[in-house]
Amino acid sequence: MRRTMNAEPIRVLLVEDGSADAAVVQAIFAAVGRGRFFVEHVDRLSVGLARLAQGQFDVVLLDLSLPDSDGIETFLKLSAGAPGVPVVILTGRVDDALAAEAMEGGAQDYLVKASLDGNVLCRAVRYAIERHRMFAEVQRYARQLKVSEARFRSLVQNSSDIITVLDAEGTIRYASPSTEAILGHP
Repeated sequence: MRRTMNAEPIRVLLVEDGSADAAVVQAIFAAVGRGRFFVEHVDRLSVGLARLAQGQFDVVLLDLSLPDSDGIETFLKLSAGAPGVPVVILTGRVDDALAAEAMEGGAQDYLVKASLDGNVLCRAVRYAIERHRMFAEVQRYARQLKVSEARFRSLVQNSSDIITVLDAEGTIRYASPSTEAILGHP
């Protein structure tokens, strides 16, 4: 779902067990977001997964240390349970290896609570949504290209015409089955 600055608010699911941290994040969105964000807070991964299954959210802000899950497994469980929703890790852990692992696993960003800034948080959420949308679009185009390539390959393979592909030096790089049959050798 694509959002614009004048559209309805971005729906954020905040999965955070610390009530003080959740209050800070909600206050940041209220102060800097100027009504552009609707934040729903849950304090457990299991509740977050249930909410994602029930309602439409544009992005998830995920703490990695929760009562019912901890570490990178928290992210992996959430992303497996809601693959269509971008995830921004929002954690107290300053851990470059964990951040890299999360990003390689598909997290859109990794923010540390201690250095949280309102503009950074809002920008990270907007960018996460846009990157996720662009990635989905690239995947869709890749699937279309694969289908198109398969059709083209089938046409060439089943054509009775002589079809050859030469490189710059004149070496045959591809010859269709009909070319091989007419010439009498592969």
